Amino acid sequence: MKHTNRFTRNLLATAVALALPGAAVAQLEEVIVTATKRSESVQDIPMSVQAVSGEKLNAMAISELSDLATTIPNFSIGDGVTTNLITMRGMGSGEDRSFEQSVSMFVDGIYMPRSRQTRSPFFDADRVEILRGPQAVLFGLNSTAGAISIHSAVNNPGDEFEARITGEYESEYEGGKGTLIIGGSPLDSLGLRLALESGESGDGYIDNATLGEQGDTESTVARLSAVWEPTDSLVATAKYNYVDYEVHGQTAEVTNRLAKTVDNGDGDLNWKNSGIGELLPLLAPISQHDLTKPGSEQEVNNFALNLDYALGEHTLTGLFGYSDYDYSLSTDLDSVAVEGLGLGIPFSLDAMSYEEYEQYSGELRLTSPGGETFDYVMGIYYQDSTLTSDQPNIVGLGVLERGNNVFEQDATLWSGFASVTWNLTDAFRLIGGGRYSDDDKDWKRSSICQASFDGGASWVDGNFVGIACAVASDQGGNIGSDNFMPEVVAQYDWGDNTMVFAKYSESAKSGGAGTGTSIPDGSIVYDDETAKGVEL
Repeated sequence: MKHTNRFTRNLLATAVALALPGAAVAQLEEVIVTATKRSESVQDIPMSVQAVSGEKLNAMAISELSDLATTIPNFSIGDGVTTNLITMRGMGSGEDRSFEQSVSMFVDGIYMPRSRQTRSPFFDADRVEILRGPQAVLFGLNSTAGAISIHSAVNNPGDEFEARITGEYESEYEGGKGTLIIGGSPLDSLGLRLALESGESGDGYIDNATLGEQGDTESTVARLSAVWEPTDSLVATAKYNYVDYEVHGQTAEVTNRLAKTVDNGDGDLNWKNSGIGELLPLLAPISQHDLTKPGSEQEVNNFALNLDYALGEHTLTGLFGYSDYDYSLSTDLDSVAVEGLGLGIPFSLDAMSYEEYEQYSGELRLTSPGGETFDYVMGIYYQDSTLTSDQPNIVGLGVLERGNNVFEQDATLWSGFASVTWNLTDAFRLIGGGRYSDDDKDWKRSSICQASFDGGASWVDGNFVGIACAVASDQGGNIGSDNFMPEVVAQYDWGDNTMVFAKYSESAKSGGAGTGTSIPDGSIVYDDETAKGVEL
């Protein structure tokens, strides 16, 4: 059978259209991608897609999504306190802990709706595909702004044994990293690959006036993959990925009048602070974790199993995934030590953020052989997930006030999809498809407030404001939504080297319940987000 997990790259010589006399012929690398659920050249598919090979990622020293964003137009990533922020063409999600990304993430075909599910995603990568615009038909719900698809490297049956050890040392901050990759084919029908990486950043990049250098990191990444071909009709690919990642110290800094007033803060963004999180140990009684010093910890487990079975000329694909992670962060939100506000009143604002997530998913997909008058891809998808998140905080302004807001959610998602290509001629084709999706969420929000006073004061944007300790409350309910998301494309091959297309697509992101403590009761539940895209 034709192995969908094997990819080739060929150097294509192409003449520069407006080359000056004597100009050299350019060499372009053709990357085979699976953005259409088939192995096709990125130059032949009717969508705005940019593919980067694993070799190029290594050559450019790209190991994080934020590094990739600097090389991709209209694509940006930021690491926030409550979530990572990913935007495509200016579209993305906010920072509420309940939000799923508007730019959907896939790792080895498994959908990763939570931004904390991935860490070091480009380690030992085969390629990454960046797709812009709504991608609902083939990539599902929550792809309103685009999709990112990352594929890690494997060793196929028949590959020769390989081993690679690399080490890095950075002299300015004294950081280092070591990588070990071993792969080969111990049996004619089996390919195995083990990839390990461990490193630390060395000295931190934040100058803390109280504790010294902060922001240094430690990480361990491990991936084991196996490709098994017991018969000519079946290929099974299994991958397990483990990540442990820690950040030590306080990395935030305040850039307002508070920083100008307290200790040696100057209010400028200059990688300096003096926060020590002195009140964090007092949050333990109402917290899901005990990270009592500024910093963060993240542990991730991801498993993917892909089965390709030949049914005559068709291919039946089963893709099954499991993912879980624990994420903890403790921070000194005012980022300054308790020295008072010049008013003789001690002040501190410390907080924690915690997430625990578990997900099961499965997809069955039937793909036609291709090259016929009508080519098609159709399938069904199911996902079940649980999320627990809390964000306790403590304010010290002469007296203490402790607050917490635990959010719990059980969600199920199923969908059916189909995409049909009508090849009217060798050069002209029409593509139409749609996906129906049904999403159901049971949620609960528990707010807690503990204080030694009935009211008090807090510091907001340089001004004192009164605050009251809210009564503990529980809220919850069920949120259900269904969406049909269509797509229509007209594609024309205008010569051997040029293709033009027109595309209309729709997508949706399911609604939910907000987690912020400042959200009024009547505004907690939010509706679906929808998007329509037109490309020429």
